[in-house]
Amino acid sequence: MVKMSRRGKKSKSNHENASKEAKMQIKLPRQKHIKRSNLISSLFMHASSFPQKITVSALWDNHKHINDIVTQLLSLESELKVPLPNRTSETIRELENWAKENAVEMNNVEIAEFDGYDFGLQATSDIAEGNVVVSVPKKLMITVDSIKGSPMETLYNEDVVLQQLPNVALAIFILVERFKSSEPSFWLPYFNALPNSYTTCVYFSLDDLNQLKGSPALEYSLKMFKNITRQYAYFWSIFQKNTDEASNILRDVFTFEQYRWAVSTVMTRQNYIPCADRIPVNVVIPVWDFCNHANNKKADDTEPSTTYNVDSERCVCVAPDSFGKGDQINIFYGQRSNADFLVHNGFVYADNHHDVVKVKFGISNSDSCLLRLALLKKLKLPPSGEYLIKADPQDPVHSSVFAFVRIFKMNEDQLREWLDREDAEQVLLSAPVSSLGAQFDSAVLLYIQTRISILLKAYPTTIQEDEQLLLRQDLSKIHKLVIAHRITEKTILNRAVEYCKLKVTEIDLHQVHIQ
Repeated sequence: MVKMSRRGKKSKSNHENASKEAKMQIKLPRQKHIKRSNLISSLFMHASSFPQKITVSALWDNHKHINDIVTQLLSLESELKVPLPNRTSETIRELENWAKENAVEMNNVEIAEFDGYDFGLQATSDIAEGNVVVSVPKKLMITVDSIKGSPMETLYNEDVVLQQLPNVALAIFILVERFKSSEPSFWLPYFNALPNSYTTCVYFSLDDLNQLKGSPALEYSLKMFKNITRQYAYFWSIFQKNTDEASNILRDVFTFEQYRWAVSTVMTRQNYIPCADRIPVNVVIPVWDFCNHANNKKADDTEPSTTYNVDSERCVCVAPDSFGKGDQINIFYGQRSNADFLVHNGFVYADNHHDVVKVKFGISNSDSCLLRLALLKKLKLPPSGEYLIKADPQDPVHSSVFAFVRIFKMNEDQLREWLDREDAEQVLLSAPVSSLGAQFDSAVLLYIQTRISILLKAYPTTIQEDEQLLLRQDLSKIHKLVIAHRITEKTILNRAVEYCKLKVTEIDLHQVHIQ
């Protein structure tokens, strides 16, 4: 699934011309090839190094080295002139024709452009809730099963990385299919209708990433970029030395630009369907993947609008609500945070009811109280890990946060007592008032409030400053995305601070009333 991906430059080439174009490239002169090889070796070294203690600061320092190498590679590899897809209105129509010729049902919908979304599905007439809008047969889907009998089969059977990382296998498969010269790929009309770049984290510049200072999304983005660059360096070396059919196809056209495009194509579009033994497998579903995300209008977000019919082997998408002619058909991507959407899908959904900010809480290594660890284990809580602050303004602090801080602030006598109590989970996971006493509950709330306030200070700007920045016309789409993400996170954290303050006041007033 995808949101706000960039469009390709307009071109008059149809999918046959695109296939010919994909086979046109040049080789670098020997000295530049050697330079590229050395850069990729250095890239693999930096992307494979891990400090003893992984901190955002250490990841950032490592990323600057990686980014410098990638910048040089992008410049050097641009001389190869390896084409990316050129999405146009013509390639979109060719995709629709190809889909219909291969038994895709598009009922009163077509692919169209929408402001702020690029392309999506548009209703061509009124559609009632529950009506089937898109149905795609399995033969059009790209899965690991698609590799069988393809030029990539030998490489896949021999490479453990591909076998263990199906999303990576799909990305390589897409590139093999795009550039094979034996015959045009069955999926070529689909590839030609894809954007030529994305707004996922592997396209973030140093300045874009710097705008995420203070956000947990910074760490996720740095780790993702590190993984993708390591994979690129690994597979480039594989393609240079191997003689299997896939390596021969990709040897001269496999660039970092091509790999991050393929990885982003999979990241923004992949979903899961059950295979023969009912185990879910990664899949990319043409046409259906043009549906963009929106909240379900119904209260029940667990009701899916898309299902996979095992008997008919079709992905079936029904209208989650009624739509009028000209409306965009949106579907619900699931209960995911904006950090997840930003890093993997390249968009931010401002009204995300399921958004969370992951806050790190942990017990110091100097804490020698084994009772504390035992009580955390009893409640199935990590001694060091990420705890959730939620978008819900009425209940922003997850119960696990209260439980952790309560255990953190207990003395040994209290820890022993609660280790023996059968109602420990019920009481300690209650929020925000417990049976531990008003003074204790106030101390817990003040601790959480202070912890979140410290996190807010780590952001370089205020919400008001961010809102002013979004009015500027000279900022890139990605730059605006990371600013929008900062706003969503700070809004959640500010609500949590106000919530803690309110609850402390309520506890104090209650105590005065009792007295």
